[in-house]
Amino acid sequence: EVERLSQNLCVNVTGFFRDAEVFALLETEAIPAMIDRHAGPIPIRIWVAGCSTGQEAYSLAMVFSEAIDKAKAACKVQIFASDVDTSALAAAREGYYLDTTGVNKERLSRHFMTEGAGFRVRPELRAMVTFAHQDVLTDPPFAGLDLLSCRNVMIYLAPEAQKRLLESFHFALVTGGLLLLGSAETAEAPGRRFLP
Repeated sequence: EVERLSQNLCVNVTGFFRDAEVFALLETEAIPAMIDRHAGPIPIRIWVAGCSTGQEAYSLAMVFSEAIDKAKAACKVQIFASDVDTSALAAAREGYYLDTTGVNKERLSRHFMTEGAGFRVRPELRAMVTFAHQDVLTDPPFAGLDLLSCRNVMIYLAPEAQKRLLESFHFALVTGGLLLLGSAETAEAPGRRFLP
């Protein structure tokens, strides 16, 4: 019963390329700059905290894959995607979606295979993402990150928990790293740690 209750408390609202203007900014400014900085063997490291069923992680994998191809760069990308909900993680690892709203036809053809009534993420895209069970409030964060996406997780936390989480995120990011929050987040990032 406790497990069922905790599963019911998880809010798995997500989608591919949620907030199109955010992804447009990533594609035109943030990602090309990251690729330029990682011309050597050190990979670009990304963490999607609260990844739910994986659409955010796969969306980032798609835009990074495309940007690297466009730049003809040799850099690699490591995406870590975590969530506390084990059933959502199982769906994310499966990479099979009936609803691919937000994915244009070109990306659908390039990054997915038609399977039954839905679409499955192609193996090369799936290989870019490692899914892990993690409680962002109690488990240690990933470290050495260039980009940390935590969208619509902090809105469910009390102010003290938000503060602890922002401290953890600050520790996880490299200097100049990018923290991407959801448009509904109400957390106030301390100015000495993050700049908008």
